[in-house]
Amino acid sequence: RSGGLCIGIHRSLAKDFTELETDCDDISAVRVKLKGVTDSGDSELLTIINVYDSQEESSYKKNRREQLSTLDSLLDFVANNELGKILLVGDFNARTGENNHLANPEELGTHFEALTSSVPLEKIRASKDSTTNKRGKLFLDFIASSNLTILNGSTAGDILGEFTSVNYNGSSVVDYSCASNDLMRHISSFQVGDLNKFSDHKPCYCTLNLRHDLLSSDELLASLEDSPVRFKWDNTNPLLGKAFLDSQESLRDKLLQL
Repeated sequence: RSGGLCIGIHRSLAKDFTELETDCDDISAVRVKLKGVTDSGDSELLTIINVYDSQEESSYKKNRREQLSTLDSLLDFVANNELGKILLVGDFNARTGENNHLANPEELGTHFEALTSSVPLEKIRASKDSTTNKRGKLFLDFIASSNLTILNGSTAGDILGEFTSVNYNGSSVVDYSCASNDLMRHISSFQVGDLNKFSDHKPCYCTLNLRHDLLSSDELLASLEDSPVRFKWDNTNPLLGKAFLDSQESLRDKLLQL
């Protein structure tokens, strides 16, 4: 009945990722060093932040009244950590209509113009959800203060601003991907997938074009563990039974060492 947060990283990329402490159960974040350096000579960083900001009337929210709101915690996290480029994703239960924050659009250059060329000029972004609610206004304040841009409805792959949540009482856009100004030129596309049987929220896909060192095939193979040995029981061969019992004893010893 309730969700959770998860960031999955392919093992070929995992060696350079670091999980960051967020001090909020609704926020999960990882940071990775990219193949490149900044003007100051430091390694380029990318931080991926995943957020679930549940609805105000949920029992979970009611039990957390004395704590900082999820957006306040997120603002504090972004302001007080060295994050580099930022990709913010998640379910914010915020409806923002056709509003957006274009952080210094002149700096985004021709790449952003190409990504957004199909969006009508009179709109900041396209959206099939025209409603802006109180939570949406707070979210827009947050992305403006953090210099982030909403990719939904403003990026190649989602030129119509598709609904992300579909349920019995209507459809809405509440799941977002947002990028910092310096990440925009690396955004290849953003798409909202098809509804499936596992959720009333559609999957969202953001494709980035970044340089990163992968594990070599030899390193990847070395990181894999052998599968457990399987024995076919044979009552007529006691040696096979002894081999099976010995393997279980060895497994027990390994577990006790953990």
